[in-house]
Amino acid sequence: MPSPRLQHSKPPRRLSRAQKHSSGSSNTSTANRSTHNELEKNRRAHLRLCLERLKVLIPLGPDCTRHTTLGLLNKAKAHIKKLEEAERKSQHQLENLEREQRFLKWRLEQLQGPQEME
Repeated sequence: MPSPRLQHSKPPRRLSRAQKHSSGSSNTSTANRSTHNELEKNRRAHLRLCLERLKVLIPLGPDCTRHTTLGLLNKAKAHIKKLEEAERKSQHQLENLEREQRFLKWRLEQLQGPQEME
């Protein structure tokens, strides 16, 4: 008599998605699928709209009229980095000018000396 460990049994068969859903109400699964399709359609439309808005905001150059999503996002990223660097330089220049202004005001006060009141 063979030991139970040595007996080969088939593993339980897994049901496919279609088989899992076919046991339920087909009307419910059809409604769920339709709802999902509609939501996905709206998501793609929203994404397209956002990409169109992005195209207006970044300089694309005359190289081509159509842009892939990845290409558009890469150009947007590069443009943002460029703007951040320009902002950093402007902030540094502003700090230098404010420092110079304070020094010049101080120097003017030194040159004018104490003023007598009339």
